[in-house]
Amino acid sequence: MNDSVFFSPAEKIFPWVLFRVPTEARIVFLTFDDGPDVHSTPQVLSILKDFRAKASFFIKGEKIPAAPGLLSQCTREGHSIGNHGFSHVPLWLRKKSFISEEIQRTNGLIHQACGLQPLFFRPPYGRFRPAMKKISEAQNLQMVLWNVDSRDYKEKTSAQDIVRNVLTSVKPGSVVLFHDSGKNVSQTIQALPAILRHLLDRGFSFSPLSELFRLKKLRENAQ
Repeated sequence: MNDSVFFSPAEKIFPWVLFRVPTEARIVFLTFDDGPDVHSTPQVLSILKDFRAKASFFIKGEKIPAAPGLLSQCTREGHSIGNHGFSHVPLWLRKKSFISEEIQRTNGLIHQACGLQPLFFRPPYGRFRPAMKKISEAQNLQMVLWNVDSRDYKEKTSAQDIVRNVLTSVKPGSVVLFHDSGKNVSQTIQALPAILRHLLDRGFSFSPLSELFRLKKLRENAQ
């Protein structure tokens, strides 16, 4: 498989959005949307632990009260926590005040649950408009999308499809979209070990998005 770095047109149009990490190092950034879920998120965490893989979880604020302890578990095990809005409505169609409230409310719930302030924001459905740049930056959040879509949110996507969708597209620095909640999550859970095993065999490692900030600080301190 070709592991050369690919630049998409979207990266040039929206340079303030992180679609992937520009690197030639064999690092993959696994991300999971729409949790936490008391049934499926622990299964995902268990698989990640088995493979010593770190990931990033983009949290729906409205689901936090029903899953006490899961965010703390995520952070204890070295994963990043990101903001995915409160109610998963299409924010790009809403007023600025509504968008800001969705983000701020979820930030507060995440902090209450695990004591951390998120560093990243992923808009529901991955859709946004330019005005959301200032809104997210005002709350010190980097907007993150993805450049590899597992398509695991589609009910007819099988585990084999998910494996193929990811492995045929992953490059160094790829940000991969998964879901740890939803009607098709059983297929994601089934596909995940095969994906991790194959990427490990290809020499990839798995880092949380928070690692980007740590490396940035190290570079700044070295200057």
